[in-house]
Amino acid sequence: MKKLFEAVNSIHKKIIICFFISSLVPFIILGGLSYQQYEKRIKSNTKTYYDELMSLVSMRISDFYNQLDQYYFSIYNSNMDKHIGKMEEGSIESIEPRLSLNEAITKLRGYYGLEKTISKVYLVSYEGDVIFQTDYGIGSSLSLKENIFYRNFIDSEDKYSTSFPKDNTKAADPKGVNPDNLLYVRKLPGNNYYSGKYTFVVEFSVKSLQSVMSSSDNHNEWGIFNNDKLILDLNNEIFSQEEKAELYHRAEAGEEDFQIKKDRTEYLITSYYLKIPDWRIISVNEIDELSAGIPKLKTFTIIITLISFLISILLGSIFSSMLVKPIIKLKEITFKVKKGDMEVSFPKLPNDEVGDLGKCLESMMDHIRQLIYEKYELSIHEKEAQIDALQSQINPHFLYNTLETISSIAESREVEEISQISLSMAEIYRYSISSPNQLVCLRDEIRYVKNYLEIMKIRWGEKLHLAFHIDDALMDYKIMKLILQPIVENAIYHGIEGLRGPGCLTLSIESIDEMIVIGVQDSGVGIPAEILERINKETIEKESINQIENNSHIGICNVYKRLKLRMGDRCRLEISSEVGVGTRVNIVIPKIS
Repeated sequence: MKKLFEAVNSIHKKIIICFFISSLVPFIILGGLSYQQYEKRIKSNTKTYYDELMSLVSMRISDFYNQLDQYYFSIYNSNMDKHIGKMEEGSIESIEPRLSLNEAITKLRGYYGLEKTISKVYLVSYEGDVIFQTDYGIGSSLSLKENIFYRNFIDSEDKYSTSFPKDNTKAADPKGVNPDNLLYVRKLPGNNYYSGKYTFVVEFSVKSLQSVMSSSDNHNEWGIFNNDKLILDLNNEIFSQEEKAELYHRAEAGEEDFQIKKDRTEYLITSYYLKIPDWRIISVNEIDELSAGIPKLKTFTIIITLISFLISILLGSIFSSMLVKPIIKLKEITFKVKKGDMEVSFPKLPNDEVGDLGKCLESMMDHIRQLIYEKYELSIHEKEAQIDALQSQINPHFLYNTLETISSIAESREVEEISQISLSMAEIYRYSISSPNQLVCLRDEIRYVKNYLEIMKIRWGEKLHLAFHIDDALMDYKIMKLILQPIVENAIYHGIEGLRGPGCLTLSIESIDEMIVIGVQDSGVGIPAEILERINKETIEKESINQIENNSHIGICNVYKRLKLRMGDRCRLEISSEVGVGTRVNIVIPKIS
């Protein structure tokens, strides 16, 4: 397989081969095992169906009990508590509440459609005495005094329960409860109208449950039981009573779905637990009836499998061509770039991984073009700076010696200002003749600016006041050379010079997070808002070095562009001003050790 892939040099062909192999193998396996798989699947689907059917039956039984609950609450809300209170009095006046209660029970039984379901309704004391019975007036043939089910229910904390057939009551006479009927019993809440404790008892037939379940499916046998109490027996005559008991035992043990074989016939046994009223339902179905169509389904499946395989090969070829086409376009673009064509245009690609790859390549090409352009601009700017530097370095040793000679003559004649100016100028020349794009320590750049300010202080005298707020811990970080002097010069000549009185120039250096903020602030005349907006637009927002005017290395625009080209986009130049108050220029640069 590996050699086959190495021999094929086309992604399109490789995708077709992979699709062919990945489709052929599953189809062959599916064809060989189709009969067994479909047989199991149908049985599994049948099991699922009967699980859902059992759930439906349980839901209907629950609905049946909810209907009994609603029936009870409706009767109770029909002044049953007041009627019970009058019945307790035992006088002749208790006949009227009995008749009223009997009428309400009869009407509500018709309202809920329970005429054929409910046989009788009783009110029974906790001791088992019947104080009310429908259709019988005052007397009753029912007694629950010795009934085990009733006694256990009264002693429990349950609010309602259901008895089992043939274990309901020991009737006082043959007119008692039908032994095939069930009793739905619910405790009445305490009330101010009566002093005793009573239960509401509804007698209904097991056939009611049979009708509920028979409406779900007519082809299976149903049974209902609880522990050792049988509620509804299976009608199936194939199984003996012992075999039925075994089925009940296995279901009670927790086997919800299992199969048994009887006389060469397999049966699916399904059971379901009802939390209310604590019953377990069991269903019996023949498996052969459920899987009768498997052979025909097998033939149909084989035919469909072959047709699907042929269609999948055709679609695989079409889809692989669609997938590979964008990759071929990207390949052609990369070959053009390889040959030096940096102005390639990218076609519209699909919105998937290939499209993401194309977007990444396009972004990389834009970045490369931008880097080439910036490198070209930086190279031109550096050559211009070198030319300017060369022009300023005409016989530098002669200038040093001349300035030192002037300083010596000034000292000998006690002219301190000229001596100080000469020494400061010598330091300035010595600092500035090297590459202007060199990174130097902040300490050296501050020393250079202070030499310049000493000359300006001598020039302006008391008109110029200086202030320094410098964090010495930042002095070893790097900054571009000749950055601060143009800003300081602008502050003096465009800010303080225009004042009638003295002005102050403040130089501050502080650290904010990972950045260094260098502030040059003057108390000069300030800049009008429209002029400040034009300065920001014409200097900071310009992106091309070609837009910078001649001798721009001494201007704000030159400072910003040099910082951006040399130290990256994290650098910022912030100018704020207010007329009559002054101007502040912040240079924000990253910390570079």
